[in-house]
Amino acid sequence: TLSFGLLFAMPVMRRTHINQEELTDRAAELEVAVVTDPLTGLYNRRYFEDAMAEYLTEFNRIGAPLALLMLDLDHFKSVNDTYGHDAGDVVLKELAMRLRALTREHDIVARTGGEEFCIVAPFAKVEQIRPFAERVCRAVADMRVDLGSVILRPTISIGVASTADGLTTTRDLLKLSDERLYLAKETGRNRVCA
Repeated sequence: TLSFGLLFAMPVMRRTHINQEELTDRAAELEVAVVTDPLTGLYNRRYFEDAMAEYLTEFNRIGAPLALLMLDLDHFKSVNDTYGHDAGDVVLKELAMRLRALTREHDIVARTGGEEFCIVAPFAKVEQIRPFAERVCRAVADMRVDLGSVILRPTISIGVASTADGLTTTRDLLKLSDERLYLAKETGRNRVCA
């Protein structure tokens, strides 16, 4: 009876253990999917908003600087209209890879809209953030996205706001970075307004 029980019970226990591992793996995949933009692999707007609020609360508490960069691809609608959405997707993926390469591990890089991105840069001092934003702007302007029949050279405009501006709320940082982004667009695009 003991032999029969072991022969029957062991495979059932092994299958149960494997099923639990599969469920755990699937749950981890779903957790990532909830906070990730499926096209670019960057964080999505939901994650960005939650993380920004948490960072800001803590950074206000300890008095550490935090900067927000709001980025928008210039003339992106014309890329989609002229070359199709597949071409636009390639540009977005290339940009995401470039942003990941330019940012630090603890920075938050998120796609917050169609062609809109945000970077939260904790511990970024005033004298550091503008040169960083300009480096990002140049790096994107240096991109060449090969679509086979044409090579696209995208550019971005960037608006920067910081807790050094005296801002303490997410809403105020978003508002000022957005205003500065539109100023960058109005004054010629492919530039930083900080």
